[in-house]
Amino acid sequence: MFQPVCELNQVKSYSTTITTNRDTADIYYPDLSLLKNQAFKFPIALFLQGFEVDKLYYSLFSRLIASAGFVVVVPNHIPPGRTYLAPELTQIKAILDYFKSDTVQDNSNLVDCVDSEKLVLLGHSCGGITGLEAIRYQQTIETISGQQYIRPPELVGGVFYGTNLLRKEAGSAMIENAGIPIALIAGELDSIVLPELTQRTYKNLADSPKALITVKGINHYGITDVSQPKDGPEEENKPQIQQTESVQIIAEWSGLFLQAYILQQQASLEKLSSYHDFLNEQVSVVCEG
Repeated sequence: MFQPVCELNQVKSYSTTITTNRDTADIYYPDLSLLKNQAFKFPIALFLQGFEVDKLYYSLFSRLIASAGFVVVVPNHIPPGRTYLAPELTQIKAILDYFKSDTVQDNSNLVDCVDSEKLVLLGHSCGGITGLEAIRYQQTIETISGQQYIRPPELVGGVFYGTNLLRKEAGSAMIENAGIPIALIAGELDSIVLPELTQRTYKNLADSPKALITVKGINHYGITDVSQPKDGPEEENKPQIQQTESVQIIAEWSGLFLQAYILQQQASLEKLSSYHDFLNEQVSVVCEG
C-alpha cells in the first residue's frame, strides 16, 4: 500500500545498548548503500512495547516500517525497581539523546541516514497508552520513576495498535494532541483491549490529522510475529488470518499514514485521503486529514 524506499531484504538491523538509559534494543534502518537518489533522511520511530512482550516479537513489523523510510528502534525496557518489561515516558528523551550522542555520531552508516530532529512513536497495548500520554501532555510526571516528562519538539506523530486512553487516572476524556497526527489501529478479535475502546479513544482525539483502522480477523497480537507471545497477557481469541498477513496489514496502514503526514509524501496523502470513510471485507477506515 505505501511506496517502500527499499525492499525488505535491504533493511539492515543490529542489536545494541541504548547508552542513555541502558536498555537493550534492536535498530532497523534502510541500507543507504543500496539506495539511489535518496532525497531525505529517515526520522526516528521509537516502538513502545506491550506489557511483557519482548522486542524480538516485533521484528517483522519493524522491518516493514523501516522500509517505509524510518529508523525503527525497539527497546526492551524495565522500569526502575521493577522486574517486568513495560514502556515509560522517560524512554523518549533517552532515545533522542542517544541519537545525538557520540555513540551514534561515530556510526557512519546510521548517522548518514537518520533525521534526529524528527521522532514518531509506535506502540502496542500499554505502549500505545504511553505514546498517547506522551503526545497529550506538554509536561507531566512519570508514574513509576517520578521523573518529569516534557514533550519534545521532535515528537511529530504516532501510530498505536490495540490500545486506548480511557482510564480514570487519565483525567479528561479529550486528548489534546496539539495537531500531532495520530493513527489508531484495532483488531476486531482483540479480547484484551476491545475495539470499541480504541474507537472511543479515537473520538476523543481533539485534532486532525487522525485515522482509525479496524482490521477484521486479528486479535490483540496482530502486530507481533506470533499470535500469543510467551509472557504477554493471555488473548482469548485465535486469529482468523495468518500472522504474517496480519502484521503486514497493520504495517501497510501504519506506513501509509506516516508517509502521508510525517514524510509529507503527496502520493501517500492522496491514497490515504481516498480512504476517508472506507469499508471492505478486510478493514474499516475512518480518516480525518
